[in-house]
Amino acid sequence: MHDPAYARSLGFAGGIVPGVDVYAYLTRPVVELWGAGWLAGGGMDVRFLKPVYDNDLLVIEASADGDEELRLEAKKEDGEIAATGLASLHPTVTVPRVGAYEVRPLPDQPPAAEEAAFRARPVLGSLDLTVSAEDAARQLAEVGEQLDIYARDGVVHPGHLLRLADRILLDNFELPPWMHVSSSPRNFAMARVGERLSVRANLVELFERNGHRFVQLDVLVVGSQGPVVRVMPYTAIYRPAFG
Repeated sequence: MHDPAYARSLGFAGGIVPGVDVYAYLTRPVVELWGAGWLAGGGMDVRFLKPVYDNDLLVIEASADGDEELRLEAKKEDGEIAATGLASLHPTVTVPRVGAYEVRPLPDQPPAAEEAAFRARPVLGSLDLTVSAEDAARQLAEVGEQLDIYARDGVVHPGHLLRLADRILLDNFELPPWMHVSSSPRNFAMARVGERLSVRANLVELFERNGHRFVQLDVLVVGSQGPVVRVMPYTAIYRPAFG
């Protein structure tokens, strides 16, 4: 979906910007306002409503909803709303129990993304990785990050962490054209560049709407001191109606 020629063959106007990068843009006014406090304990509910194409100009608008919430919109030049978010400084959430997220091996050959394949793997294969300084710098450049807290303090960007939810899905199943449509990350600690991370996921739900087939996952990123971020639910169209 991110390749311009392929995306156009499916009727889109060009290559589609990943939802995780749109989420990264939405976090900018949040972190500008709340800083490390949000990175270590805040959250956001984000929905990706319309495709964002390469070279689109996005305007991120934020408005306060009380002292501890921000309503966010990513708008295109014509005013169309491409994504929305509701960020919270202190969301009501319980720190997840790490033991509820098992470490499992990745499949040698990821099965095709079908309902039966998902149901056969309700606990996904996990990832064990380190975000290197080079990886972190590349992601910051790709999203044009303007805040210096990440490079200055060696903090992994929240958009980078949400990319790991995409990756665990892709490493467990062979997907046709697919779309990340919404996520609800909840932060528990700041991940540090060079820190060993374990990414784990459980199947939550499968459903169909307007011909699209959706999967919902409960994804947990665990760091050296415990949970870093839980994405629940992480929702993607794994088989679009046109696929």
